[in-house]
Amino acid sequence: MGRRLLFSLLFLTLFYQIISSIHATCLNDQRSKLLQFREGLNFDFIYANKLQNWNESTDCCRWDGIRCDSVGHVISLELPDQITSIQNENWKSLFNLEHLEYLNLAWSDFHDAFPVELRNLTGLKYLNFSQFGFFSTEESTTSWCDTLSFLSKLQVLSLSGVSRLGPICSSLLNLTSLTVLQLEGNEFSASVPDFFANFSSLISLGLGSNDFHGNFPEQIFHMPTLEIIDLSYNNELQGRLPEFQAFGSLKEIILSSTNFSGSVPNSIVNLRALSVLDLSACKFQGAIPSTLGNISELVYLDLRFNKFSGSIPSFQMSRKLVHIDLSLNALTGPIHSAHFEGLPDLQSITMEDNFLSGRLPSYFFALPSLQSLQISSNQFEGQIDQESLTINASSSLLMELDLSNNRLGGQIPNFFLHLQKIVVLKLSFNSFTGNLRADMFSGLRSLKTLSLSYNDFLMDATCNSTSTCLSSLPQLNDLELASCNLKIFPEFLKNQTLLTNLDLSLNKITGEIPNWFWNIRNGSFQNVNLSFNHLEGFQKPYNFSSISVLDLHANQLSGELPLPTPSMEYLDYSKNNFNVSIPPRIGEYLLGCVYLSLSNNNISGKISESICNVGSLKFLDLSDNSLSGGIPGCLFAMMENLIVLNLAGNNLQGLMPNTFSENCVLGTLDLSKNALKGKLPNTLSNCYLEVLNVGNNYLEDNFPCKLMENRPDLHILVLRSNRFHGEINCKWNNNESSWPSLQIVDIARNNFSGFLPAQLFLNWKGMMIEDIGAEASQPLQYEVSDFVIYLDYRHWSYQNVVNLTIKGVELELGRILTIYTVMDFSCNNFQGEIPDAIGELSALYLLNLSHNSFTGPVPASMGKLAQLGSLDLSVNQLTGKIPINLENLTFLEFLNLSYNQLVGKIPSGKQFQTFTESSFMGNRGLCGFPLNFSCTNDGLMNNNGSSSSTPVSLSTSKNHEIDWAYVSATLGFSVGLGIIFLLNRFGPGWWQRFDASFFHFILRILGLEVQERLYGNPL
Repeated sequence: MGRRLLFSLLFLTLFYQIISSIHATCLNDQRSKLLQFREGLNFDFIYANKLQNWNESTDCCRWDGIRCDSVGHVISLELPDQITSIQNENWKSLFNLEHLEYLNLAWSDFHDAFPVELRNLTGLKYLNFSQFGFFSTEESTTSWCDTLSFLSKLQVLSLSGVSRLGPICSSLLNLTSLTVLQLEGNEFSASVPDFFANFSSLISLGLGSNDFHGNFPEQIFHMPTLEIIDLSYNNELQGRLPEFQAFGSLKEIILSSTNFSGSVPNSIVNLRALSVLDLSACKFQGAIPSTLGNISELVYLDLRFNKFSGSIPSFQMSRKLVHIDLSLNALTGPIHSAHFEGLPDLQSITMEDNFLSGRLPSYFFALPSLQSLQISSNQFEGQIDQESLTINASSSLLMELDLSNNRLGGQIPNFFLHLQKIVVLKLSFNSFTGNLRADMFSGLRSLKTLSLSYNDFLMDATCNSTSTCLSSLPQLNDLELASCNLKIFPEFLKNQTLLTNLDLSLNKITGEIPNWFWNIRNGSFQNVNLSFNHLEGFQKPYNFSSISVLDLHANQLSGELPLPTPSMEYLDYSKNNFNVSIPPRIGEYLLGCVYLSLSNNNISGKISESICNVGSLKFLDLSDNSLSGGIPGCLFAMMENLIVLNLAGNNLQGLMPNTFSENCVLGTLDLSKNALKGKLPNTLSNCYLEVLNVGNNYLEDNFPCKLMENRPDLHILVLRSNRFHGEINCKWNNNESSWPSLQIVDIARNNFSGFLPAQLFLNWKGMMIEDIGAEASQPLQYEVSDFVIYLDYRHWSYQNVVNLTIKGVELELGRILTIYTVMDFSCNNFQGEIPDAIGELSALYLLNLSHNSFTGPVPASMGKLAQLGSLDLSVNQLTGKIPINLENLTFLEFLNLSYNQLVGKIPSGKQFQTFTESSFMGNRGLCGFPLNFSCTNDGLMNNNGSSSSTPVSLSTSKNHEIDWAYVSATLGFSVGLGIIFLLNRFGPGWWQRFDASFFHFILRILGLEVQERLYGNPL
């Protein structure tokens, strides 16, 4: 039980150890029952070292796992992790040992129902069936807790990990002597029984890792004897911390990964004996109470992954603190010396992913017991004052120091370079400056991880005859030097015998990769990231024999395609200059591969069918090459682990194979920009698609209603520029939404016809989200969770890409947030009125219905599309006036209503003053700014298209004076956007630091004259 070991359990253990030294001769009936018990068991004679030594000719009181009282009765049976299964019913002779007080059969596997015969052991005080193989059956007439209710002397009951016990019944209340109740890791799926509060002697209650739900009974916190309560990992369990009474008995409160919420009450200070408080991964909010730091017995505090805000309280009164974790909250403000100074036992401080700011206090490094300091992803800035340090670096116990992703500057403190015990040193994503020499870290002989990426260093990678460089770092395992202005491969790498993971990405390294590079660690090099350099080739011979992860994308590599080895799991050759064919037997070299990208090269020829033999492959990207021929049918039939398949931008021809496996797990299928013909395969509905892009082909089919019926998780559907035809006439399911997650639908430039059904829009719940929070604005991506690549401290992920065409400009979005909502139905043959239901899509950003045959008015409901940034209804047959409430669309940056039959005065709201004449031209009945004709008193035009009064030139009319403030603002925003595009194009390292919210603005200014093509995140 680790730190949770109770005094009562210690007492019982000590009691049995004392009596173990007092032996009586084993009684014959006791020996007989024990041997019969063993005959009913199956056990491993090698590992069951206790049972195998039981011998009929020896005293059973001296058998391993057996203790007797002074008379010779067996009172203790302790056989944890000894029994594999039962052989016959003889094992139940165990329950005839009526004097038994201590029974421990943990980690056994009986595969049988909970034994009702257990009720015979009425003298039992300690029972441990943890990780036991019992289970309840429907035929069982007596529940496990009814059986245990006969054991009135039971003090310690541990049934953790039994898993299939069935419900908890109130008959447990008969266990009036119970002090410890451990029920963790079962499958209890109910509310927590409030009768637990009636246990008058209970000291420890463990209910963690179950499926309890509902509100937790608050009165349990007030039980007078309770010292330990563990409710962790019950994700649906709700509750709040109550006001605590004076001198409460609780010592440990563990609520990790539950739905407990609200604030932590100031009265928690009344828990004077509290030593462990774990509220991690809950939903607590508000300030951390200042009284928390006054609990003098507090040893372990974990408040991570909540919504705590405000400043950090002082913990100076909690002088026994050993561990404190405040990470992943919203804490703000500076850290003062009163927060942690003077805590003699403090070993670990974690405050990463907050908004803490100011200077980093140097007293952190003077804490005498500190071993780990992790404060990454905050806003600390400036230089670290090392002159005030009162401790010598060589005597520091610091083993892990993570200051990454802050705003720290100046040179690396000399103090860091003399930490004798440091194992992990992470300084990446800061503004440290200076000339960095390879020998500066040579004294850190315990160092295993060194991360210096993304600073402002000028690094000298050469080693001269007098320099020790990093050769004296015998433990170095992970080295991250991304964006360190390197121009050559660091020579000190030759001396590293344990180096496993290396990141040299985003540097200026040119020429060939030297062949010695692959022999680092004597052929055991594993993870290599050389992306975003200027590498041109490989010096032969090269050896990939031990490489698991190789990222060479965004270089200038050419020539033959270097073949991987079967040990390689992640391979990225994308964005290079390879212009050869895919080797016919490439599958033989990829037997363990999970991720393969050859995109953005000039690779030609056919797709080798040998790829189909790579059963482990989950991500395959061959897009933007010159591949020809057909798509191998085996690619869909055999690759049942494939999550992403991207073959876009090639010259592939023929039909799409109708061979998708019944076990298809494909989430992204992008076959756009090829020359495919025929229909969408029926078997495509077997796949759990989130992204389907078959745009710019020659496909001829109806709208894919079957996909709508069977696959509700679709986020992106692109059918544009094909030969799809017919009406959208699906069978709507009124009880379930069809494609409720859909966020981008582009069916432009096809031959669809008929009326748009209102139900189509009502089903798309993903476009109706008005409250856009942080959880809703995550990238639509797949985690390649098996690999941690040292590029930006996160798992590799495959990010989906989609092209949007606005005003004839193709915009490639390489980081699609789940809040982006786009609808493009342009260039089809739709007719009839635009359904009013379109106004329900309140989260819509882009709407294009142009170049159709829509009639009737512009729906006034469009005025509810508060997030709309671009609206194109041009080239239709719309009539009536422009709805005045379109003025309320304050985010609208592009509007095109041209070439319809609209009449009346153009709304004069400020937003409409930013649009040019081209937004309204071709409507002979419109008048007012920005057109060259004013309106009559009734706001109508004459039949001949001119005003009934003399046209008034807008350049001289005071009533229609142009608001140059809005025009200049738009112009300035366009210039700013152009600068951002240039930075993105020429500085990929800068782009990685750019906040994802930029994309939110892109979708609001798509109406501007964008001339550059936006590329996605280089990751």
